[in-house]
Amino acid sequence: SYYRPTIENISDDQNYYLETHIINKKNNTVITFWATAPQVFYNNIKVDIEVAMQSFLEKQEVAKIPLLAPPVASSPHIKYQGRQVTLDIPSGKLLWGRFFPGVPFSENSYTNMLENEAKLNHKFEFIMTYSSFGNNLPFPERDIRKIYQDGRVLMLTLQPFTQDLNWIAVPEFIAGKHDTEIREWAKGLKKIGEPVFLRPLNEMNGDWDPWCAWFYGKDTDLYVLAWRHIVDIFREVKADNVLFVWNPHDRSYPDFTWNNPHLYYPGDEYVDWIGLTGYNNGTSHTADVWREFDEIYQPIYNDYLNRYPDKPFMITEFSCNETGGDKAQWIKAAMTSLAHKYPNIKIANWFDAKDKSWLYQLDSSPEAFEAFRGGLLYENFLKNSVQ
Repeated sequence: SYYRPTIENISDDQNYYLETHIINKKNNTVITFWATAPQVFYNNIKVDIEVAMQSFLEKQEVAKIPLLAPPVASSPHIKYQGRQVTLDIPSGKLLWGRFFPGVPFSENSYTNMLENEAKLNHKFEFIMTYSSFGNNLPFPERDIRKIYQDGRVLMLTLQPFTQDLNWIAVPEFIAGKHDTEIREWAKGLKKIGEPVFLRPLNEMNGDWDPWCAWFYGKDTDLYVLAWRHIVDIFREVKADNVLFVWNPHDRSYPDFTWNNPHLYYPGDEYVDWIGLTGYNNGTSHTADVWREFDEIYQPIYNDYLNRYPDKPFMITEFSCNETGGDKAQWIKAAMTSLAHKYPNIKIANWFDAKDKSWLYQLDSSPEAFEAFRGGLLYENFLKNSVQ
């Protein structure tokens, strides 16, 4: 059993938790019972869990649940009109994007991107970048406007990282302690006046992010409340040009049921796009395994399509390492699959950077670069989607 401090703005805060496990050594499984309650009802949940545990200990027939076939996906026509910029992704088409180092932008990085685009004969019209949140940095209006002036659309990833490594943002978001900063971002993005994709608190099912429920009592309901609070502030200031992208990682760490990504889903009315993220890390580290593109994306595509059939998908970031296999061949297979097998994926963003020992760059080898350049020639990969 454990508890956390109460959070302002939650009536009848269920901040007392009880967690019990049944360990089955024969089949190497663990069944976890987990309940929450306000302090006054804590003894009640102890009784409820004991009853539930007893039902699992008694032998009983269990009905088999049939596997769901994925629904037949359409390829929606996406069109957003801003003051001066229009993003148009027709049915059957996919737009390529690229990671760009976070704001404020580096002029050298921008120049390098332009040089790569010239070699690829392809302009990345969708840019994904990061910005830290909670450091009271000024809204980066100049850098964001530059993206749109250059005929591109931006997805901004807001991550609440600060120098204080013990800071857990989710309860503070719910309590309204960062409303002023959130409102500043909402007003700033509204002022931009163009379609802006916003990806807050991404990869929440990974314990490398302090907004994972691991850091606040394994209570994914708190993440949902924090997300909704952020969106509600944007709605209050009428930042209608901002599109919210909800984006788990393809694998949960730790991989327990309480950390299932779908438990973090804030509801259809609070999400515009579904983001998919999965990397082929190769074998640079002992725990890494080479994974093919379809091995990563086919399971989550089918799963998410069953759950969120009315939402467009994008691959928010992905890449392939050089170590452990043939990166060029991996890219060719990924391009072919994206051209033919995943119609509801409308945008795909390549993470074009080295990440520690993972060589994710497009030009990590001449072969990888040429494979990507050739793959961009598929006729359903868009050019000139931003006008």
